[in-house]
Parts: sequence; C-alpha cells; structure tokens
Amino acid sequence: MSMDGQQEPPKHIKLPKSQITPEFISKIRKLREKKRAENEENNPEFLNSKYDFIKRAILQLPNVEELDNSVDLKIMTYNTLSQSLIRREIYPDAHDAIKWHVRSKVILNEIKYYNCDIMCFQEVDVIQWDKFWLPELSKLGYEGEFYKDFRGPKVHGVAIFWRSNLFEQFDVIKINFDDIVAGNAISKTTRTWNVGLIVALKFKSSNAKFRSGIVIGTTHLFWHPFGTFERTRQLAILLKKFRKLIDNLNTECGHINEMSNRWLPILTGDFNSQPCDMPYLSITSKPVSASGEAKTVIECSTAYKFSRRRSGSINSSEEVDHNEETQSEKEVEEEEDEESNPIDPRPSHFEATSEQKDLIAKLEKVHNSINLKATSLFGIAYKKVHSIGLNCKNEPELSHTSIFWTGLLDYIFILEPWNEVEKTDWGSLEDFEKRMSLRVKGLLKMPEMKELPKNVQPHQGQYPSDHLSMICDLNVRI
Repeated sequence: MSMDGQQEPPKHIKLPKSQITPEFISKIRKLREKKRAENEENNPEFLNSKYDFIKRAILQLPNVEELDNSVDLKIMTYNTLSQSLIRREIYPDAHDAIKWHVRSKVILNEIKYYNCDIMCFQEVDVIQWDKFWLPELSKLGYEGEFYKDFRGPKVHGVAIFWRSNLFEQFDVIKINFDDIVAGNAISKTTRTWNVGLIVALKFKSSNAKFRSGIVIGTTHLFWHPFGTFERTRQLAILLKKFRKLIDNLNTECGHINEMSNRWLPILTGDFNSQPCDMPYLSITSKPVSASGEAKTVIECSTAYKFSRRRSGSINSSEEVDHNEETQSEKEVEEEEDEESNPIDPRPSHFEATSEQKDLIAKLEKVHNSINLKATSLFGIAYKKVHSIGLNCKNEPELSHTSIFWTGLLDYIFILEPWNEVEKTDWGSLEDFEKRMSLRVKGLLKMPEMKELPKNVQPHQGQYPSDHLSMICDLNVRI
C-alpha cells in the first residue's frame, strides 16, 4: 500500500508521465526511507558497518604547558564532497557509499566522533543546508553560516559552524571572488563562482579579558590545472578582507593595532594548491617573490586562455551548464579556447612574455601590500608528532585522494601582522606560540600514501569524501 492508502503499482509497470508528480515522488521517497530505516533497525551489525569510518587519532605534542586563563579549541576543515560532483565511473566499487543518505550519516558520525568547537566545510550542497546541515548540527549545539554564489551554476558553497555555548556571532563577510578586483588592477582571469566566508566569533565567557574572540575564515579556491594565477589572486582578496574586518573590529572595540591579541585570525579550506606552489607561498613566504618551479608554474598559468563560454555573462543562454569540478576535476575535461594554449600546467621550462611577467609582478605587489602573513599549523607543528612522509614545507603528504591524483590541498592557517621589512623566517614553533598567545596541543593524524586504502574514496567503512578532515587542537589565551 502507498502512503495515502492506495495500492502501489507493481515495480515492473511504468506509470504514465502525467501521474509522476512532485507529490508522488515525495511519497515514494518517504516510503523508501521508512523501509530503509526498518531494515537497518532490524540489522544493527549492518548499520554499524555501513556508517562506520576510519578513525584517526589526534596526535598530542609532548610537554605542552597550557596558558593561564585559556580555553581549548578544536578547529576542523573538511571538504565533504558535493553530491552534484559525484559520477559513478569516477568512484568504482563505491556502491552505496557515494549515496547521500549513506554519506551524510557517516559525515555526521565523524563530526560527533571528533567533537570540534569550530568546523569549516567546503562543497556543502545548498539543497542540503536546510535539510541536513542546519537541523542536524543544531541538535549537537552548533550555529552556522553558509555562502555560495547564487547567480551561477554551482550548487555548493562553504559553511562555518561553531559551538553556540562558546561563541556568539559578532560579524560576517561573504566574498565572491569574481566581483572583486585585486589591488585595484587585477580582475578575474575567468568566471569561477568561487567564494570565501569569514565570521567573527566573540567569546561568551566572562573570563575573556585578553582576547575578544576568533575570526575564522574558509574558502574553496578555483580548481583548474592552469588556475594557479587565479588562485593566488583570490587569496590576495581573501587576506585583504581579513585585514579590513579585523581593523574594523579593533576600532569598534577600542583596540588599535592589537590584531594578534584581541582577535585570533584563522584561515582554513580547500586551496587546490600544493605547499610549494604560489598560492601557498604568497601568504606564508613574505615578501612574495616568485622563483624556481613555482615561478614557472604561475607564469605558464597566465598563458592559458579560458573558454569564452565559461567566462561569458552569467545570464547568457550559452552559459556553462555544469559545475567547474564536474567538468574539470572530476572528469578532467579541458576548456581550451585557442590552439596556442599550453598543454602541460607544470612544465620544466616556460618562456613568459613581458606582459605575463608584468602581471605576476603586479600580483606580488598586491600581496606585499597586505600586512598579513600566514603560518600553517600542520606545517609548523606536524613534524613534532609525525616526522615520516612529510611533504615540502613539513606538511603532511595528503589530504585528498582520487582516481586521478592524490596529494595535499587543505590547510589550517593562523594569520598575524607583517610588514615588508620583516624577515621571511619567523622562527620556531615556540616563538610562534609566544607571539600568538596560544599552544598547539595536537593535530589529527593524516595517513601516508602507503597507508591509504586501495579503494577509491568514498568507500564503505573507510572515508565518506575524497578529502580527509584536518583538525588542530589549540589552547588559546582568552
């Protein structure tokens, strides 16, 4: 019988198209969900295995002395894989593990297990924001913000959640990278629909005398093999927005030039960049000056001409009818606009034109005008807890794995003041902790290449996304 008391048609009988209404589809979905729940309730062993995941330890740094008048905070960043980007052929042997009704429960179990205080998510499907993310995490005591470019074809965005008993939202900035010119000179190289989100969270504790709160930001930078220049441009915009927000907060609270103390700025996300490429280097190795392989790669990226179809008006009838990663990252389709486009995004040698060199010099100047620098918490501390299989810059080997490529794309940075006369080497972990009035207590174990399961992720009982969550456990003076 159907939910309205009518007998359901046999499965082998096709209904007339006129009878397949939204109401009918909704009823069938509810019926299937009810049957699924009943089956799982009658088979607890299957339930446990179906929604299980590989649990990783938070590796504790030795001999950490917590600060006086401080609070422990666990910060997570996690690209949860948009359901819109999933294609069955890209995830062989995944079976039900790639279905949202399964993955969502695994992700929720993972969130409960790690029990973080602030969580930053990327590739959050807008259709699931009100159905899953807000209601499920509110039950766990979190509040959250979500943002995507609602004008474009993407159906996913970024989100930040925080414990409502620890913080109150003080301010928020939502950034559309396509709409902003970096440094009053450098506009987008192509339409990307990528965004950033920054939230100022004020401590609720009456003991918070030294520090007002946390300014937490997340982003999902443009993915394309030749997107290095655009990603570096997007980071310049993001850091300028951070700087402006913190200046405004300090002015409003009456604390001038105390950025590193009053508001602790943390930047997380999927940067779609490796540690030795210009996006990472542009915020961590200041003053910015491209050299070596990083220079070759970003110069080559300026020579790539994206398709007119992609970069056209959003309202055009010929506009792109796909998500950028559906076409590029997940299916690796090229968008060549001219035969002169470079073929290899990481050539051993590239002869840049004077115009291309000038464009990169302008972007370096923009970055060097922003008096902020970033320190990767995994980059500065992970070697203390796990010295095997480190990437360049002492980062873990990987945070992303797919049938096409495996490596590190995700990061958790802390931002602090910088001026152009300061040296590039800012000292040890101990020096950093002293400057920032915090302690790094622990970091979530990241698997080495040799430790990865042989199956492509997501996979039942392993990981629910093609990215792995990253977590830093901090002790922060308040």
